[in-house]
Amino acid sequence: AGAAGASGEAIDPNFGLDCSTNDDCQARTNYCVPASPFDTAYCSVQDCDQDPSLCPATWTCTDLSRFVAGLPWACTRPTN
Repeated sequence: AGAAGASGEAIDPNFGLDCSTNDDCQARTNYCVPASPFDTAYCSVQDCDQDPSLCPATWTCTDLSRFVAGLPWACTRPTN
């Protein structure tokens, strides 16, 4: 907590929290990235392709439709 993203704003503490639906995400986070075989569903921000500064500094703006048709661009967690 307290880290700054690309935009210099404080990181929303809701980034990366587990979720089941978009309604579980609050504040800046507005999208529940669907679960994958490698990760649980988590809160993020969609449409980062229009404003990459929405993503925290270590996160990546990813076109999720590459994996499932119809999904938006969203900030995805750093890979370990």
